[in-house]
Amino acid sequence: MSDNFKSIITEILASSTSHGIPNIIRSTKLSIRLMWIGFTLISTGLCAYLIAKNLFGYLDFETTTKIRVLTEFVSDAPTITICNNLFFTSPKSIELLNETKNLTISYTYPLDYDKYFILKDLVFKNPSLKSDIYNYGDTFEKLILTCELSSFSCIDKSLWSFYFHNTYGNCYQVNTNSSIKVTQAGRLHGINLILNVSVPDELDSLNPVRGAVVFIHNKTESPTQADGIYAAVGMETNIAVSRTFHKQMPKPYSNCDGNTDDPLSFDSKFYKLIHANKLKYNQKLCTDFCLQDLIVDKCGCYYTSLSYYGNNESIKACLDDIQYECVSYFQSEFLTNLDLLKEFCLPLCPLECEGMFFEITYSTADFMNDNWNAILNRYYNFSGREKRNFKKELVSLKMYYKSLSYTEISEKESIDIAGLLSNIGGIAGLFLGVSVLSFVELIEILLETIRFYATKRPKKNKIFT
Repeated sequence: MSDNFKSIITEILASSTSHGIPNIIRSTKLSIRLMWIGFTLISTGLCAYLIAKNLFGYLDFETTTKIRVLTEFVSDAPTITICNNLFFTSPKSIELLNETKNLTISYTYPLDYDKYFILKDLVFKNPSLKSDIYNYGDTFEKLILTCELSSFSCIDKSLWSFYFHNTYGNCYQVNTNSSIKVTQAGRLHGINLILNVSVPDELDSLNPVRGAVVFIHNKTESPTQADGIYAAVGMETNIAVSRTFHKQMPKPYSNCDGNTDDPLSFDSKFYKLIHANKLKYNQKLCTDFCLQDLIVDKCGCYYTSLSYYGNNESIKACLDDIQYECVSYFQSEFLTNLDLLKEFCLPLCPLECEGMFFEITYSTADFMNDNWNAILNRYYNFSGREKRNFKKELVSLKMYYKSLSYTEISEKESIDIAGLLSNIGGIAGLFLGVSVLSFVELIEILLETIRFYATKRPKKNKIFT
């Protein structure tokens, strides 16, 4: 290597922005040079260790969770679905009971509801009976006696929509289009309902349970996606609601799969079926659809306790004993055999990254006493044999927001790419004194080396004669 090339490289290294190498080159005493070499090696080792630690930390894809409580002045009220706890409540149900009074039923214990469920099975199984299925439950006028929001009446039927529940029959929903707004929180500013859950005396023996079922959910969700709250007859049930919104980072930061609000994001028949029916997607609903699909495929019928949105009219509800055995088998397999869930359903059911849920707190109080019962009987002109015991017929419901504030839980990557580069730059600068421009010096050395070898001419051999 020529002295000229050596001097060029030495000059570049001596003027380097890093601290170690220039001082090693400039040192004239051996002891000082060895000191600089030692400290440079130690600093380089520590620098490499900390940079590697930061890289591994970045590749762990850890997140930082932020929890905030935010307040708004106007909030959408939730969608509320109200059902009588009993499927059979109407005069049409009395006709059905009379037509089947010769049905022989063996009771296994005193509170066995076999006749109630057998009648339901008959309705779902028999096409002529099923054509009247909406006539066996409560009408809107019978079930919803009063509805008030603060001081405004919400009894107008145009504010409500009908919903048929496979378990409870006729149900009614309010605020399915977010038309009801809430500007104040607290018990005095919620939706107050009085429900008539009475049944004719002829139907009294079918089921001893009396009351209403309330589902509080988002407008884009089906009531089947929410847990029902049972409100007992003769009691006032106060339901306080608070909201929590959550948002996770998608894979690889968590197990969730990204934006599930876009119908085109995932190519799955259950995912597309949920969006086609304008339902709010979540993985639980998707796996329910998957289980229903397995039941339809293996049992030739659909399970009435799960949502069914198939368009094949030849598929009927599972009703007879053989079908129930088939359903029970697949239900138990689905719940106990995780391989079945992982193999058939989870690949078709992405996990949502965003969602919201309502937190429910409820309390009860006695609703009706003898004095109020007498007042209502006088109001409706009930006397003698027509006199009613309203404590066994009416349910009072009060539903309200605890606060107009809501909780927002969000995630952010603990180390993003900008943070990673900043950490690496800080470590390299602290231990070696280098920066991004220091790498330009390496490029300069490389270019000088290429230039040297490119311009170097081979020596010609002299021929002596």
